Amino acid sequence: MSCVFQRSKVSPKHGFTLIELMVVVFMIGIMVAMVIPEMRGTLNDAVLRATARKLVIAMDLAHSQAITIGSPHRLRLDLKRSRFVVERKSTEEDRTHGFIPAREAPGSEGELDPRISIRVNHNGDESSEATDSMELEPAPKETAASGTRESISFESDGTAESAEFVLRDPQGFGLTLRINPITARVRIMDRPHE
Repeated sequence: MSCVFQRSKVSPKHGFTLIELMVVVFMIGIMVAMVIPEMRGTLNDAVLRATARKLVIAMDLAHSQAITIGSPHRLRLDLKRSRFVVERKSTEEDRTHGFIPAREAPGSEGELDPRISIRVNHNGDESSEATDSMELEPAPKETAASGTRESISFESDGTAESAEFVLRDPQGFGLTLRINPITARVRIMDRPHE
């Protein structure tokens, strides 16, 4: 018995050459360089919209708490600390005057993104940027009862103070949150780029 060895045909190896791999890596690098700047804008837009959503949720909470409890509530901002708080009108048992934090309501306090600038315009007055700047300290007790410019009040009858919040990201894109004083509903509108 003789063993016959047959040579099998050697099939060519399937793979990539070094030049092919370098061309693919180069093309991926070009695409990444084009996409990264667009992603940064998307991230800023996401942060802007997330901040707007937090404020809308806080306003809805203040509105619903005012109706449910039957006592005025307000949303107050403190941008030095990048925070917001929903406050309720104090009662005689509280032995304080003005508003106190409504800690009984979940979500009544929260953080705001410090990269987003916020300005409050009362009665649609957009020309008073300096007086409506949001970089304010917590409201002193003597001004809390009369209402302060960095807050918006919601009444127990379902109405609200007429105001709008202007939010801007570092690139100048913005949103306006306009509060309807009759229904206390918030309308979100895009603002032109500055």
